[in-house]
Amino acid sequence: MNYKLIIASLLVATSGSAKVTLPKMFSDGMVMQRDRYLPVGGTADAGSRITVTLAGHTYKTTTDNCGRWAVTALPLQAGGPYEMTVSDGQRTLRFTDILAGEVWIASGQSNMEFPLRDATGAQADIADSADPQLRFYDMKAIARTNNEQWPDSIIEAMDRLGHFKPTTWSAVGSGTAGDLSAVAYYFARQLRDSLHVPVGIISNAVGGAPCESWIDVTTLEHGMPEILINWRTNDYVQPWAQGRANVIPVRAIPTSPPTSLPRASSRSATIPSRASYGIRARATPTTARSMSSSSRCWPRAGAPTSATPGCPSSMPSSALSTALRGLCSATASGACNKK
Repeated sequence: MNYKLIIASLLVATSGSAKVTLPKMFSDGMVMQRDRYLPVGGTADAGSRITVTLAGHTYKTTTDNCGRWAVTALPLQAGGPYEMTVSDGQRTLRFTDILAGEVWIASGQSNMEFPLRDATGAQADIADSADPQLRFYDMKAIARTNNEQWPDSIIEAMDRLGHFKPTTWSAVGSGTAGDLSAVAYYFARQLRDSLHVPVGIISNAVGGAPCESWIDVTTLEHGMPEILINWRTNDYVQPWAQGRANVIPVRAIPTSPPTSLPRASSRSATIPSRASYGIRARATPTTARSMSSSSRCWPRAGAPTSATPGCPSSMPSSALSTALRGLCSATASGACNKK
């Protein structure tokens, strides 16, 4: 056997270049938070020199041993459009039609997911919804969390953290408004009418997801480890969630505590936001203790904070703070994290 030939073939197969990439939420038409320092990060080959340009400023850095990189851009004034480029010397990514304004996260379960088309008076509101400065990054779940089995394709996608369908930033108009969260739309409309600046909404509500499924494993381990022990049968998890999880044999089902919803969201969403606006997922008294432990960014419901770098200023539900923490900070440099 020609071992030299085999080794040479393996070297060729594994020597492909990892071109510079950013999370999917970085795209044409995105909205970035105004008046805040902006973390921008992604991946490339280890040791690559990364150059970012935004609003006439240039930022440079080098990827770490894991191929991760991050820079912090100066605050943008409300308005636009702005352009941003990211280059590793081999590939240049260009993003256009960027607006700076208010960026909020709309998260929760079916009450936040409730579509505008089903709201009272929706027909007139949808017809009058066109606004190029009101934009949504609408993350729709790939499957309903009903008490029914999923096909293998959905199960495989869930196990790969593929909870959400591909999406892009889009301006609100009569052709798209009906599918948006009613609560998020009316909230965003009020912001536009009162502040007169661009507004971007990151919507990632998942119907049937109890609040503990939005809390990452580390927080649960420290705040309420008992919920992780035999969770399909213990008394800390709501019976309806256990029942649905028993029907759907998948590790990453949104009704499981913990699931990978925080990680699935943060894979797409890393743009910093002003704050988070969420309809709380259903909680039981037994989960209150674990929820309070996830309040590094938001000590209590609606309480503003100013001392925690990289965190939004307020959040109505601390239950979602861990899930959304990944949404308010860019990829950080450091040791490889393979979770």
